[in-house]
Amino acid sequence: MMCLEVALKAEADPLITYFKLRPRSPRGFFRVYETPGLALVVSGMGKTSAAAALVYLYTILGEPRNSSWLNIGVAGHARHLCGKGVLADKITDAANGRSWHLPTMTLLPMIHEPLITVDVPETQYPDDAMVDMEASGFYAMARRCTDKAHIGCYKVISDNRCTSTTQVTPARVRQLMGQHLEDIEQLMKKISHTPLPKESKHLR
Repeated sequence: MMCLEVALKAEADPLITYFKLRPRSPRGFFRVYETPGLALVVSGMGKTSAAAALVYLYTILGEPRNSSWLNIGVAGHARHLCGKGVLADKITDAANGRSWHLPTMTLLPMIHEPLITVDVPETQYPDDAMVDMEASGFYAMARRCTDKAHIGCYKVISDNRCTSTTQVTPARVRQLMGQHLEDIEQLMKKISHTPLPKESKHLR
C-alpha cells in the first residue's frame, strides 16, 4: 500500500487529478483520497497535524503491514531555484534537535538535501537545508508503521532568499507541484519496491 501525505489541499490537487483519486466517504477528521493501492491524506500545516493525519490514515486503512509512506509538498531553501524538486536525506526537528537519516533517499538518482522542520514560517534560510513545517512529525510517526526503507520525503522549492513566502499562493503551489508528477510517480515506485532488510519487522 502506498500512502501519501501532504499538508495543503493545493499540494494535493495535482496528485488527485494525476492519480485519479476519489474522496473517501464518509469524511472523517482528515480529508482522504484514494484508489486501489494508493491513498492520500491532507494533514493541514504543522508537525503535530502531520503526525495525527498519518495515524488517522494508517488506522482507517486497517494498519497495512509493510506499507510505503511519502511526504510530499513545498519547502523553502536558501539557494535552490523555485520549482526544483529535492529529496530529503535527513530530517531534523528544529525545536528539539532530534534527527533522522533517510538512507534510501541517498541511493536514488535525484538531488537530495537535509530538511529542517520548524514550528513557524522561516525567513532566515539555513545555507544547506530545506525548511518545512511537517516532515519531522510525519517521519517520527511513519517509523512506527513501516521500515525506514519505505519512507520518503520529496519537496518542491517554493521560496528562497529572493522569493518570499508571501508569493506562495495556492495557485502557485498547484503549478509547482504539477511540474513534478512524473518524478513523484517514479519515486513512489522505487520506494514501494525497495526490499526490506531481512531483520526488519512491523513496528507496531
